[in-house]
Amino acid sequence: DVDLAKKTAQEKNKPLIMYFRIAKVDFCKEMESNLFYDEDIIEQSRKYVWVWIDGEIDEETANYYVIHAYPEMIFYTSEGKELFREIGMVDKKELIKDLKLVDEGYCKYDDVKAKYEKDPDNLELKYEYASALYEMGELIRYIETLQSIKEDDANNTHGFYTKAELDIGFKYMTDGSVEKALECFHNIVENYPDSDEAPMALNYIGDCYRLLGEINKAIDTYKEVTDRYPTSDVREEAEKKVKQIEAFEKVVKEFWK
Repeated sequence: DVDLAKKTAQEKNKPLIMYFRIAKVDFCKEMESNLFYDEDIIEQSRKYVWVWIDGEIDEETANYYVIHAYPEMIFYTSEGKELFREIGMVDKKELIKDLKLVDEGYCKYDDVKAKYEKDPDNLELKYEYASALYEMGELIRYIETLQSIKEDDANNTHGFYTKAELDIGFKYMTDGSVEKALECFHNIVENYPDSDEAPMALNYIGDCYRLLGEINKAIDTYKEVTDRYPTSDVREEAEKKVKQIEAFEKVVKEFWK
């Protein structure tokens, strides 16, 4: 039962694997006989919650999860966030690699979480915890934790307000919420121009203008990075972006001559 498996994974804080198969498909038979009775696989699998779904019997569930082929495995966090898929047959080496990859991520997450919970007022540990949440795909809790960091360091006394604001802005930008991202980046550049995050925030403002199709604004912003922060590591990146845009525009002009 998928719902029960999800609930169990959440309660036990274990990653979830959904295994979609069709009993009569030869590829499924072969993989199951080769892998699922293997002692190494069994040992690694103890750290997971598994649920098997037969795509022929439960076609509705298979369609809901957009299964591309049989067999197919979907790896989830304990909170139900999809991490990745293995489509088609995998061998022992590949499956062990997948299982260890997710397990190592959980071990790191558990370690960071335990340290943070022992000292919840430590902003550095809280920021590390936010980063661990991001790596685990727990994006809602990630943003919530970053917002909490901003509240805890409202005046940027410890430099974590701008770290959190930059990360929130970047998440908005990659999600396509460019206007919200611009608000975050402008906040840093205008109110904390001497912070470590200000050069990158200004660089991201240029990226946002580029995404909005405002190319001249993007170029001006990248040039502003080099003018305002000539010793920053971000300067070289901004200069490259200006050259890329100018080279592209030159090609376009040549094409339309």
